[in-house]
Amino acid sequence: MLTNKQLNKRRQNRYTVWKLIYLFAIALILSSTLYFAFFIYQNIFNTLSNSYAIGVLGGGASIDIIDNRSYDTAREAVNAKGETPPPPAKIRNIFINQQKNATSTSANAN
Repeated sequence: MLTNKQLNKRRQNRYTVWKLIYLFAIALILSSTLYFAFFIYQNIFNTLSNSYAIGVLGGGASIDIIDNRSYDTAREAVNAKGETPPPPAKIRNIFINQQKNATSTSANAN
């Protein structure tokens, strides 16, 4: 004949797997809820705050009138900067020291 202690142990052993499944399901529900809340915060809240910042910063934006004359002069300056000037006809050789005056002066010439 089974005693109450033995019956209680059998009942506990029979429901142990279900208790583990229950704890796993609760942990899964809590973790998915936390992940969903983090997803909402990360994507939607940050998107709304970024769009607000764009709206605030871009409030004074307007179309500027283009000054064609200034644009043409700037374009010509950029094009002229890319062109190299032609080399001079007579290039001095920097490796030859040509002195026209070969005299040296001394402070103590006496």
